[in-house]
Amino acid sequence: MNNITPGQGPSPMATPQDSTRRKIRKGTRSCWECKRRKIRCIFPSQDGATCNGCLRRRVPCVTQEMPEDLVPATTRSGGQQLGERIARVEDFIKGFLANPHAAAISQAPRQEWQSSAFPKGEDARILLKESSRPSLYTQVMNTQPHSKLTYEALATPVAVLALPGPHSHPVSLARMMLLFAITLQTPYSEKLRSLSEPQNTLMSRFVTTATTWVTTREEMSGTIDYLYCVMLEGVYEVNCGNLRRAWGVYRRAMAAAQLMGLHRSPTPSPKRIDPALDADPKFMWFRIIYMDRYLSLLLGLPQGTPDTSIGASSILSREPPLGRFERSLTVIASRVLERNEGEFSSGGIATTNALDAELLMVSKSMPGSFWRPVNFLNLTPASPDTLLETLRLSAQVYYYALLIQLHLPHMMRIGDNSQHEENSKFTCMNAGREIMARFIAHRTFNPMSSCSRPVDFFALLAAMTLLLAHIDAHHGSEANHFLAHQRLGDLSMLNQALERMDILSNANNDVVSGKNARLIRRLLAIEADAAEGVNYATSSVNGDDDVGDIDRQDDQTGGEALHLRIPYIGIVRIARQGPISRQPLLDQATSQQPIMQLRASEYGRPVMYSNSSGENLTFQQQTDLVSSEMNEADEWAFQGVDMALFDRLMGGTACMDGVRFD
Repeated sequence: MNNITPGQGPSPMATPQDSTRRKIRKGTRSCWECKRRKIRCIFPSQDGATCNGCLRRRVPCVTQEMPEDLVPATTRSGGQQLGERIARVEDFIKGFLANPHAAAISQAPRQEWQSSAFPKGEDARILLKESSRPSLYTQVMNTQPHSKLTYEALATPVAVLALPGPHSHPVSLARMMLLFAITLQTPYSEKLRSLSEPQNTLMSRFVTTATTWVTTREEMSGTIDYLYCVMLEGVYEVNCGNLRRAWGVYRRAMAAAQLMGLHRSPTPSPKRIDPALDADPKFMWFRIIYMDRYLSLLLGLPQGTPDTSIGASSILSREPPLGRFERSLTVIASRVLERNEGEFSSGGIATTNALDAELLMVSKSMPGSFWRPVNFLNLTPASPDTLLETLRLSAQVYYYALLIQLHLPHMMRIGDNSQHEENSKFTCMNAGREIMARFIAHRTFNPMSSCSRPVDFFALLAAMTLLLAHIDAHHGSEANHFLAHQRLGDLSMLNQALERMDILSNANNDVVSGKNARLIRRLLAIEADAAEGVNYATSSVNGDDDVGDIDRQDDQTGGEALHLRIPYIGIVRIARQGPISRQPLLDQATSQQPIMQLRASEYGRPVMYSNSSGENLTFQQQTDLVSSEMNEADEWAFQGVDMALFDRLMGGTACMDGVRFD
């Protein structure tokens, strides 16, 4: 690649054909990437340097006015293009890769990589200072055993990070860039808002450079430092809400760890680049497994390894309560994932009861103080006390989410053992309320940070579980009449959660929270219709055709239909009017057995639901709102985060795997 610096023309080696500029219509701006993908090229502003598509994909935005293989030198404002900075750091790191004695390269001056990927001047000083504490927290949580996760360790005074020297290893550069990006995802300090470049631009540049030239390059692997970088990439993607992308990153981390032998016992001594990096290889292996199973549960994907040695009694005996709790939940999550890979059968009740008993035993093993209500009173964001309280809350939420994952398939099915299904419904609803209460408490205290995604994801799961139970309760059976006394309280809690999601979405332009809120409102509208007396017919759907459609013309009734994918059961369609029947996605021999019947009753009256702008929405307006938003999404739509959970659990729309809608 030619290295073009400000004030220079094309390389002397460039051919006339390479130097030819493409003529485009006056007043039109379009980049090569959008042209190649044959999509519309939209810039966020008239003087924006990078179009929305390239910013979301984290690729250089090269206007068609320039040759395709060149990167423009400057923007209209005189600042360097994101693409040029990435190109220059690529050239710099290529030098390291080509020379095994990279540390001895003296002709790579400090300003070469600093001007390419790192901020300059005051921006650099702000990031180095403000990232010191988040870097410590991130390192302790991902590389240190729980015995070191103490207030004393977290409150230790930390020195301001030092900018890497010109001869630093590329992996060390990537680690700092990824830590900068994670710091920008937790904008607790007002100083971060005074950076001269937009935070999204900085994050995109840091992560693109680190992933392009370090974390995705096989020749960089083989050290603890590299493995930590891949884990940091996973942390960043989870914070962005890109669960599918994060799942793939942690699979890369798992493969790299296995190649290093971290899954073996005893663990071989791994290679290190930075001797000052305090990292426990065995704990890093556990953290990778923990995140792999957590993401697999949310996405309905198989786990990467069935390793249960992480929960061996010899290891648990050395762990503090929180460490034992997380390891035990991770082992149980493995068994839930194994169960979900098979077909639903009546024999699964024994497995469900056994796992339920194990979860109960784990909960009883924790001290009483662990289960006290969460309390953020008198705490300040980013303090050690706040982090410890957030970790306790997150562990509790994961416990209740496993209960929902375990019992939801039985809640959705009416078979020969109706008492078991009723018990599963009680368990799911109680767990859902516990999660929602914690989500509201946490997001009331901290409505800004994007580093608490696990709670956000499971809040969506809890909300959908509660609404499914109430929709089912409207079928007119007196057996579920007791829910009439809980309905208004549950709906009030859900509307309070929606207020928190709206604040997150509006204040931070948070796509994940915005999509979560719209999906919950969609189900609230269906629940309100059912409470008013509207009939809903349910039936099984064979295959995966159009599973991603949330609103569509139903082939049988001509009305709107909502497709739900229930784990361990199959795909179910809920449509207004029509016959009342529901069938599981099983073999033909059992396809006539009903799962759940939905019909309106007189047991409750609906409440009005409004969108974030305060407008009251009818069922049809909700349909039009979601459908129009789906049509606005580009090719990255329906591949993301919280909506991927909805695809697996409910079969609805999907969120973008990028970070923003245009």
